[in-house]
Amino acid sequence: MSSNTKTGTGALNSVTTGQNNSAYGFDALYTLTTSDDNTAVGANAMQDATTAAECVAVGSHALQGCTTSTGPVAVGWYALGSTSPLTASQLTAVGFKALTSTTGEYNTGIGYKAGYQITSGTSNTAVGSNAYASTNSGSNNTCVGAFADLPTGGLVSNTTVLGANITAATSNEVILANSSQTVLRPDATNTTDLGSTSKTWRKLYLGTGLVLPTNSTGATAGTLDYYENFSTTVSWGGAIFSTNAGMYWERIGKTVNIKLDAVSATTTASPGVPIYHGANTIPPRLAPAANMTYLIRVNKGGTQQVGVLLVQTDGNLTVYPDTALGNWPGSVTCGFSATAVSYNVL
Repeated sequence: MSSNTKTGTGALNSVTTGQNNSAYGFDALYTLTTSDDNTAVGANAMQDATTAAECVAVGSHALQGCTTSTGPVAVGWYALGSTSPLTASQLTAVGFKALTSTTGEYNTGIGYKAGYQITSGTSNTAVGSNAYASTNSGSNNTCVGAFADLPTGGLVSNTTVLGANITAATSNEVILANSSQTVLRPDATNTTDLGSTSKTWRKLYLGTGLVLPTNSTGATAGTLDYYENFSTTVSWGGAIFSTNAGMYWERIGKTVNIKLDAVSATTTASPGVPIYHGANTIPPRLAPAANMTYLIRVNKGGTQQVGVLLVQTDGNLTVYPDTALGNWPGSVTCGFSATAVSYNVL
């Protein structure tokens, strides 16, 4: 005994041994022959199906081009309806013309024309009116929001777009907000972490600054709006000797930290001027607004004593052998220990 149900001219017109099929509408399941467990409601719904099984089509022309697929669900006019033959399985389309052009498997489209132009790509998800409506053959993409989309005519994959009126530019990216959305925040204060000790973010790119909290009573949060670091080799010299040593600087906000590697060399026979390095050793953006003086440990002819490091506004660095800002002796070993200093810029 047949377990098929049909209503409408041409419905289940060609069925032979197929069972548990239901067709309601003109030419619904018209060419189905031996497959089971299909439901088609609407004119031309699953019209071209031959051996498709376990399919659901609700709406005029829904799954019209489906031939041998297993398990697709289409609800809406022309949902999964235009591609013929459609052989892909595990598809879900809900909405007017949702996924109407797809040939790839594991795609989902929910909303008016959601996934309208997804073609051969697989494992894509489109949720929202006209979400993922542009032609793109990439895979593993997710577009959520009205007009959330990918570039037309491209091959973009592994991209997620969350938000209305956003179009991604390239593969392997996640976009969370459009240009009108200015705040991304948790539901409650101080309850949600970004990353963890075992799963950290790699890099954080900021435009105008990082606002940091404070635990001090009466203090206000500050904005960290600048950071850079650099290392180089500088040539210390002057009238008494010349030698190279490492130099490192770092700017965090308005604070500049400078580290100098130790210097040691034999002076010339004639006593001379201080050890110095030429102007613009420090870039103008890192130079102090006024000359800065620091006490450092120096070696003056084998004697360890207190000397002076002068950091000047033009970026010049000068080292004196004593606090009187005197000159270095000749024909002896002189230099200074590794030194670190800090100052603020305007």
